[in-house]
Amino acid sequence: MKFTDKLIVALLVANCSIKPPPITFTQSQTSAEKQIVGEKKDLEDNEWLLASSSTSSSGSREWRGDGVDKRYGETYMTSARLLIYLGDVIESNMKKGIIGESYDGDVKFVPENRDKMNVLNEDEIQRLQESLKLVNLHRKIMLGERMVYERRSGNRFLNKLEKGLRSYYFNKAAKGQYVEISEGKWSRK
Repeated sequence: MKFTDKLIVALLVANCSIKPPPITFTQSQTSAEKQIVGEKKDLEDNEWLLASSSTSSSGSREWRGDGVDKRYGETYMTSARLLIYLGDVIESNMKKGIIGESYDGDVKFVPENRDKMNVLNEDEIQRLQESLKLVNLHRKIMLGERMVYERRSGNRFLNKLEKGLRSYYFNKAAKGQYVEISEGKWSRK
């Protein structure tokens, strides 16, 4: 007898029941729907949190591993996954002109477009700031892991490679997105 079968028998013998909360279909949004879209953050008593992989930012973008080489290690792969997870948030705010790629490999707020941030509430701005910190941190981690690997492999062109890796995202920025061409100077690509 399998463990799950034994558990079911034990629950029936113990006269125990598991009661999920009632599900109702209405025209208005449910608490769970409000949680999923970010309108509601706290759980009520006896309320369950529902989520869907298609509505989370990790499920909305397929993990293809583009440009990710497993030989750089698990830390590198974990950072790459995090960048994919945050990719939609970063990309959508780049399209809005709120953030852009800097020449040193970081994602930053575009100072000239501070007025575009007025459409965001305080929580959204804070989440975007935290996302930028994470993206920049994990880009640096990936760069460090790659450089360690290249150093161990005896690569003699480390400085040139590091400069190329730092400019990767800057060069990859889509047409119309903001890029920092020099310290504090931003322009549309």
